[in-house]
Amino acid sequence: MNTVEILTRLGPKLGTGLGERPFLTGVVALMPNDAFDPNSLDAQRHFFGIDGGDCWMDFCIVESDEVRVSIEIDGYDKRGTGTFERRDWQAWLHRQNALVAQGWRVVRLANAEVLNNPGRCSRVVLGTLREARKVARHSLALTGAVRELESARAQLVCAEAERGVAQSQLDELRQLLLAKQEAVAVATAGDSSLANQLKDGDRLRAEQDAALLKSSLDEVEGMKVLGKWFAVAMVLTVAMLIGFVVYWTGRSTGEGVATPQPSSEPGPGEDAVRPGAEVVAPPAVAALPSPASPAVVVVVSPEPAPPATPSVPKATDDPCAGDVPWNRASACEGRVVTVVGALAGIKHLGTQTALNIGEDFPSGFTIFLQTKIGAPHDTAALLGKQVRTTGVVVGRESRYGVRHEIVQKSWQDIHF
Repeated sequence: MNTVEILTRLGPKLGTGLGERPFLTGVVALMPNDAFDPNSLDAQRHFFGIDGGDCWMDFCIVESDEVRVSIEIDGYDKRGTGTFERRDWQAWLHRQNALVAQGWRVVRLANAEVLNNPGRCSRVVLGTLREARKVARHSLALTGAVRELESARAQLVCAEAERGVAQSQLDELRQLLLAKQEAVAVATAGDSSLANQLKDGDRLRAEQDAALLKSSLDEVEGMKVLGKWFAVAMVLTVAMLIGFVVYWTGRSTGEGVATPQPSSEPGPGEDAVRPGAEVVAPPAVAALPSPASPAVVVVVSPEPAPPATPSVPKATDDPCAGDVPWNRASACEGRVVTVVGALAGIKHLGTQTALNIGEDFPSGFTIFLQTKIGAPHDTAALLGKQVRTTGVVVGRESRYGVRHEIVQKSWQDIHF
């Protein structure tokens, strides 16, 4: 080791101690370059004592914040009195404690040891330096391990959070898939139900038109029968009148009785009949002339018979007429009926809504709404209210058995 360079750099800093210069020229010169960096050596470095005062260490080796060695060259007689006093011993203890408290490793060498045995002093310094390096390596490794553990823990926390987010997204995707599957099933059932509803509606209208046409034909037939009977009655009446006229005319001609002139005086037992006066007979009775009175015939037209009333079939008890309770609607499958009941449950399926009437799914009657447009803002507030809707009752197979429902296109078809 080049002691000249070390003396040139540190010589001006040396104090008046007896062993300071021999430490550089003897002890440091014996320390190999591969075991010690001369540039890490310094002299008279400042530090604070226990009481906060200013102090300076003789030598120090500083390789890093973790590797710091303080070297003190001590003499028995610090003040030249030839004795070692208690206060000197206490000062040395305070000085060393201050250095240790501030993270220094302290090596104390006597002046005589530096002068007489520099090789042993160099081995002590290098051994202390190696131990400090070993502790520093372990400390760095431990610090690195702690940091890796903290990093791994942070990664684990992030992974758990990501797993939770992924699980939540997976659950949402599963719910969305189930909702889409139910929506497809409902849409398929809805299309079939709608087709059946339209078909049943056309059939119902055709039946109503046929019934109306049959009623009209029955009424026409009744009028025809009434007209026939009226014509027969008129013919018989006219025939009877002609027969009466012929009978009385022939009788008057055969007896040779002249038509008497009306008398101004009534005969015995007769009412006076004034010339030109009209003779009124009771209804439906022809006044027959007496032998002493002139022959006067009064013809009274019979009253027309009342028109015949077409026969009306008696009304039968129809379980699907009027408002049908929800638990009886299954008997009206395929017919257009009005179903009523209390709203027991609501389930939103994508763009569709299922209203369960009477009892909640799967026991109650279901109304499928194919849109959410026009829905109330708070559908939950509708629970328990009476629901009334009209449509075709459709039976659909499910894992719960045959369930009956009505498919509606708008919320306006539902009445609460």
